[in-house]
Amino acid sequence: MTNRKTDFPPTIKELEKRPVLSAIQVSVYTSVMLGKILTLLDASIPDEKQNKAVKDLVKTLTWSTFGTLREWCLHSAEGIKSTFPFMSGTPDDLST
Repeated sequence: MTNRKTDFPPTIKELEKRPVLSAIQVSVYTSVMLGKILTLLDASIPDEKQNKAVKDLVKTLTWSTFGTLREWCLHSAEGIKSTFPFMSGTPDDLST
């Protein structure tokens, strides 16, 4: 973990190493991708109840995962060093 008092302000080189995507950009991309997936589900599952159940599950999982990405983006923007989520190599990374 970094000491914010001694590490502030960050140097240009430190800023260049930070992620180039903001949480807002990730949110927009996630929304577009989710819309395409939900449209595909509408075309694939004719039963109304099953369709709604699957779409609700996909939405919940998508936004839950987005929450993890959002936290990483915010921490990275603040200079808190952490590994990218889902990359530690454990199977549990993808189940949360």
